Amino acid sequence: MKFKYQQLKRIIFATLFLIMNATFSFNVNAQKVSDFIFEKYTIQNGLSQSSPLSLYQDKLGYIWVGTQAGVDRFDGYNFKQYSHDIKNEFSKSSGFVFAITEDKKGNIWVGTLTGLVKIVNDKITNVYSYKEGVMNPVVSIIEDKKGNIWLGTDGGGIILYDGVTFKTYSMINGLNSNKVTSVLEDDKGAIWVGTFGGGVAKFNGTEFINYEKEDGLASNIVYSLAKGPRGEIYVGTKNGITRIENKIFTIFDTKSGLISNNIK
Repeated sequence: MKFKYQQLKRIIFATLFLIMNATFSFNVNAQKVSDFIFEKYTIQNGLSQSSPLSLYQDKLGYIWVGTQAGVDRFDGYNFKQYSHDIKNEFSKSSGFVFAITEDKKGNIWVGTLTGLVKIVNDKITNVYSYKEGVMNPVVSIIEDKKGNIWLGTDGGGIILYDGVTFKTYSMINGLNSNKVTSVLEDDKGAIWVGTFGGGVAKFNGTEFINYEKEDGLASNIVYSLAKGPRGEIYVGTKNGITRIENKIFTIFDTKSGLISNNIK
């Protein structure tokens, strides 16, 4: 189902309202926050749990909400909860959904406290956990240009899933920290890894190149990663944003105009 722009605008910002922990100001298409209508959705409206942890909009316009009790899909009117079905052995999954993404085929991947869940054609088809090598909470998920799935885990480094096997890359392989917070692919196919305490690393498939505060990073505590229009990498940290472009590090913080240095 596709939604009209005005309806989507209301849905996106209403759902974001659920996970705001602090008041902030922002500018979207030169419109003020007051131009938008905020609606609050709770358990009474069908949400499975009242503390959302993650949010994702798929290609069809559905809003996926990760909560402490699993994942819900919102179509603009109703929430559909994806929970354990005793008739389906693949449907059992943990609550505490930290990450959600969609692959090129339209499949939904969900990172949870105990592993990875795959949703195909509106049904949970696979659950991957310690038996497959996913032994830590999955907090970040991306699909690369080749169709591989990369997982960022809290305590286990990053994991590459090629559709057949899971392969882990961690401190043993040169990553500065196993506490991963975010994962991103750049325009050249390299995988960037944000960590809590170990800065950011660039992985070329063979080795990690680690960047820390002494290299020009705003902080070694990294919360988020984003790619700019020129292919530059933006690193959200505890002490502001660092832009990495052509090996040049530029820091933006409250002195530059940010309202907070804590960029998540």
